[in-house]
Amino acid sequence: MKKIKITLIALMVVSVGFLSGCNELENSTDSIQLSIINFDVYPSIINMGETTNLSWNVTGAITVRIDNGIGNVSVTGTRIIMPSETTTYTLTAVNATTTLTATTAIIVTEPTEPPESTTLALNIFDRDTSAYSVIWMVSQVEGGTVADDEYDWTLSDTNGVSATGATLTFNDNNNDNYVNPGDTFAVTAPYSGTYVLTLSDKGMGDILFKSAPLKY
Repeated sequence: MKKIKITLIALMVVSVGFLSGCNELENSTDSIQLSIINFDVYPSIINMGETTNLSWNVTGAITVRIDNGIGNVSVTGTRIIMPSETTTYTLTAVNATTTLTATTAIIVTEPTEPPESTTLALNIFDRDTSAYSVIWMVSQVEGGTVADDEYDWTLSDTNGVSATGATLTFNDNNNDNYVNPGDTFAVTAPYSGTYVLTLSDKGMGDILFKSAPLKY
């Protein structure tokens, strides 16, 4: 009888120890704190039809889910997405006791139409070689309008070197602050020579008018 008692006591000790070990394992798993480390999108502003990258990193979760058609995902990952409109995405992370959410937004813009290119047609209206000056008259404006403060100009020699000291005076004959047919540009060179007059759009840099080499 003594041997039997000893055996039973030993089995009880082993059983208690095994159950104690299982309990410690469960507690170790549950002790990982649920946390959404990051939930981001880059770039956060795109044009319609472009893609962007959604990324996330979660710890301690049993399930992770992202809305707007993505569904269940792994605890860490990335996804290339192409929303058709500005969208806010919500990530939901769940463990046995806790639920956490995080959001990130993607702004989708419609691409703007490029401004219509404008071209000026200028003809020689008058010239004075003794004063190194030429008056150009606007004969046509195509593709839009140009305000009298929205153009740059250069007078350069045939090698492309700007003529320092050259002057340009715009005569707004219509008095509407826009370049229109009938308006004139009076250009004076600093000294006698052959020059090229160039007018360009100040905002876009497009060339509006470029003359042939002309003696001033």
